[in-house]
Amino acid sequence: MERESSDDEEDRQNLIDENERKLPHRSGFQIEDFKSRLSAHRFSFNKRYLFAIFPPLFILLIYFTTDVLLSSADFKSALLKQISLNKEIQQVLLSSHPSGNLSELVDDNGDLNFVAYSFNRCPKVNQNMSQRPTIEWKPRSDKVICYFSLPLPCYVDDDHVKKLKSLGISMGKLEPAWAEDIKKPKKRTAQDVQAKFSSNDDVIAIGDVFYANVEEEWVMQPGGPLAHKCQTLIEPSRLIMLTAQRFVQTFLGKSFTALHFRRHGFLKFCNAKEPSCFFPIPQAADCISRVVERADTPVIYLSTDAAESETGLLQSLVVLNGKLVPLIKRPTRNSAEKWDALLYRHGLDGDSQDTLKFLIKAMTRHFFSYDQQSLGNTDLHLAEILRRMVVLEEIFKVEAMLDKTICAMASVFIGAPGSTFTEDILRLRRGWGSASHCDEYLCQGEQPNFIADNE
Repeated sequence: MERESSDDEEDRQNLIDENERKLPHRSGFQIEDFKSRLSAHRFSFNKRYLFAIFPPLFILLIYFTTDVLLSSADFKSALLKQISLNKEIQQVLLSSHPSGNLSELVDDNGDLNFVAYSFNRCPKVNQNMSQRPTIEWKPRSDKVICYFSLPLPCYVDDDHVKKLKSLGISMGKLEPAWAEDIKKPKKRTAQDVQAKFSSNDDVIAIGDVFYANVEEEWVMQPGGPLAHKCQTLIEPSRLIMLTAQRFVQTFLGKSFTALHFRRHGFLKFCNAKEPSCFFPIPQAADCISRVVERADTPVIYLSTDAAESETGLLQSLVVLNGKLVPLIKRPTRNSAEKWDALLYRHGLDGDSQDTLKFLIKAMTRHFFSYDQQSLGNTDLHLAEILRRMVVLEEIFKVEAMLDKTICAMASVFIGAPGSTFTEDILRLRRGWGSASHCDEYLCQGEQPNFIADNE
């Protein structure tokens, strides 16, 4: 009992001591606590918004310091390509997400719209005509020097020489500058060309150099490597220029992508090359869609010799943001349409397909008919056939130049690799200053995902 009493007394004394101990005074507003809470809040704030503030500052820092490494235009182009790539990745990752179409969400938030309005995704190529490296050239009609010697000098046969002479062009003997085979062109520098083609004689032309392997920064620059005051040799006539402008105003508008889609006879030609340049329709459509997205153009002008089965499939597969991008071809002759009235008035219009059908029918009747009356009109048949052949050739020339002119006026151009038709268009675009940073060959940098065996 004494022990229990002693323990109770000890506990009571401890309680009294604790109650009598003075606690630190706490006011209703503690400055120190507020500062500690504020610093913790600030740390939380910095941590929360650090990743939101840092990327824009980093981008701005890079933007204002790119003069040393890149031009601002190149930087903007690279930035837009990265944004476009990020968008594609997000669309793939979230394509089945129940919240809806990602592109619509991004557009609603205004992020990518801001970028699109701030920068031109496909600016024109800066010509810098005054700064380009050139060779002085004052041409006069005295001499022709051939770049290629095999299989023919200048790659020109006797028929071409006769046609040139019939135009009043006096030509001496075609003289190759060196031994050069068109099938195996050697790598040449601008200095090599200048040394070999320098002459005391005035020069009017250098033979076909389409396959020449010369420094691209010289040959492919806008305006070419020759300093002269001549106009480009092959230019569309005033009638074709006006007709092309009227077609663009009628069907295409200011912003459009042009596509040269070469198919006829191209399968064997491309498969003989390494790598092949003949792409399956679905792969081609995917490449075209990517360019159109970057160019932000509503329609595509289609210059092609492909069959309807191929162009129809291509049209069904060129899709952007869930919508088909229209492929527009030149329509057949219609008197209700006035965009081609100038050609009609000057006798330069016509439907090549109708003329071709007539020729096939007429030649069949002429060569396979045993009717005496038909045989009696042989000369008339031949005369009409020859006349229509001349007409057909002229129609093809007009249609080809009209297609080239329309393509040269496009905001962005997609060409067929290995095609001289495409190279003519690119030459016109460089000469006219309409070349774009988005211009490219179809599926440039890629190989066909399927290639047939050779024969």
